[in-house]
Amino acid sequence: MKRYASALLAAVAIFLNNTAMAQTYIGGYGGIRCSDFRALGSNGKEILDSTWTWMLGYVSGLNMIWKNVKGTDPLIRADAKEVLAYTVHYCKANPHRNVLNAVNDYWFSLPK
Repeated sequence: MKRYASALLAAVAIFLNNTAMAQTYIGGYGGIRCSDFRALGSNGKEILDSTWTWMLGYVSGLNMIWKNVKGTDPLIRADAKEVLAYTVHYCKANPHRNVLNAVNDYWFSLPK
């Protein structure tokens, strides 16, 4: 009986682990849902500022990788405020998506 219970427990653990791995979870500032991001307003200034800082770091990292691999600098003509404006516009149109989706969309919209 003990062996049966152990096997059943192991099977459940494997099933739960595989189910969890199949789900995509994005944490941190990139994981903020667009609907929540837009709802921050002036009450969430600290979170908004931190999210904007995260966005700038994220696109900067993408730019460094792109520049090293492709030799071009897509952000050379970009303005830092564009990222925030693009994200606000994207999130208005896509409230079910998240900040990471918005920033990735911004990045891939830049001329390469």
